[in-house]
Amino acid sequence: MKKWMMGLLLATLVVRADDAASRQAIFAGTTREVDVGGQVLLFCNTDELFQNAMLRVQSFVHALLADAPGTTNAAQIEATLGRVDGFLDNIGLRAVRGVAYSAAPRADGLNNLKLFVHRTPATGALWRVVGTAPHPLKGVTLLPRDTVLANVQNIDLAALWQLVRSGVRQLGGGEALTAMDQGLDGVRTNSGVNVGALLGALGDEFLVSVQLSSVSNVMVTTGGQLQVYPRPSALLGFALRDAAAVRQQCAALAQRGLLRPLPPVEGAPAYALMQLAADNAPFPLAPVCVVRDDFLLFVSQLDIAAAACAAARTGNGLAATPEFRKAFAELPTAALNGLAYLHPKFSRTLQQFQAGAMGAVKGADQGGAATRALMELFPPGQLALVRIAKSNGMALQAVASFGGRDTLASLAVMPAAVLAAIALPAANKGRQAAQRAACLNNLRQLDIAKEQWAIDKDKRAGDVPTPADLAPYLKTAPVCPLGGRYSLGPLGRPPRCSIPDHSLAPPPQQKRKTSTPEP
Repeated sequence: MKKWMMGLLLATLVVRADDAASRQAIFAGTTREVDVGGQVLLFCNTDELFQNAMLRVQSFVHALLADAPGTTNAAQIEATLGRVDGFLDNIGLRAVRGVAYSAAPRADGLNNLKLFVHRTPATGALWRVVGTAPHPLKGVTLLPRDTVLANVQNIDLAALWQLVRSGVRQLGGGEALTAMDQGLDGVRTNSGVNVGALLGALGDEFLVSVQLSSVSNVMVTTGGQLQVYPRPSALLGFALRDAAAVRQQCAALAQRGLLRPLPPVEGAPAYALMQLAADNAPFPLAPVCVVRDDFLLFVSQLDIAAAACAAARTGNGLAATPEFRKAFAELPTAALNGLAYLHPKFSRTLQQFQAGAMGAVKGADQGGAATRALMELFPPGQLALVRIAKSNGMALQAVASFGGRDTLASLAVMPAAVLAAIALPAANKGRQAAQRAACLNNLRQLDIAKEQWAIDKDKRAGDVPTPADLAPYLKTAPVCPLGGRYSLGPLGRPPRCSIPDHSLAPPPQQKRKTSTPEP
């Protein structure tokens, strides 16, 4: 008996020693990738965090089901929870063992940031999707020179699609996967797009970017005031492993009239996305897709596609600008898994737009004060970030205008910012409703004035008055609160405002009495 107890004690001590050694190795492997001399935020043994989180979710669901004994699908819910736990394990999420973040101030006022996600060598589909060998990112060469926000990531898109299918099958069963495939078949029948083939033709990169033109501006009416901004544009790209398959899909859509062929962009087929074009959008929106040999590009304007293709051909895009080179001067850029870039011009322009919107809600003075307070919380900044997959985890390195204290401060004010984000649109919606009501009242007054003018002047349906004709019938000239332009229109049709939702409903068709010439 004593020998048995002694053996059990020794076994327990060995397990605890091994466990302590494992935890120490995780700690060392995680902290090795960050700057421990700066401001550090560290989480280790996160496998227990995921496990405890799932246990809490399961406990909460069990409690809900216990309070609702009549639930008919309780067994299905229980089974789904178990499958979610298994799915997270299978894709490799539980392979994460530690997360470390550090921020070290620099002499130039910027900060060196590092984030490392430590994982065990165990593999999973998730890590195959995001953790391929680092290599030069082709998407960076497609970014035009006036790009102010960019994100280029090495993600195996075809493998991601297979991961989605595997998740549907594992979480929902074979019936769920069959239903999804049937839905995709319906899309193919109705539009001619083979979604599965299209996704299978994608490669291992995607990019998204925003450009602010340095030579072209747009004017936007906000709160009744005209604001001028650099013309914005958007670029979305997907790497291709089978460009021929994508060209075939686009040709099929063009035959159905869903795409309109355009002249090629540097030899690459181009199409206008007619369903997404909008003449009355606040910013120019005439979307186009271009099928290059290496990338499928979606752009908000055709000239951005030409700029992206020219940047790739000449090497004179964003990566060649002094601002970009300076931002990434101390970061590795030859072999990466991801890159992100933020220019201060983007933050400044966004805050200018927010200032106009907040001024429309609270008035110019109060809106300006609110914007200044917001800028103090989230000042305009810059960011240069790279992501590198390693054998023991994922590493992010960045040079940014914000540091560890700013990150914690942002997290602290985030709940209040979320509440403000909810409240301000609601307040703006109320103000817009009041402004619309005032504009509609103006239109009614103009319509009444038209009728009085027609009676006094013996006008017929189709006659069009001028503002001078109606002036005697109005106390003051009506003005739209949002700066819209009024068009009086002919008799028989209501006056209109240039703002789309400021319009009276057309009157019911009536026959207007007209004078009959005497025989």
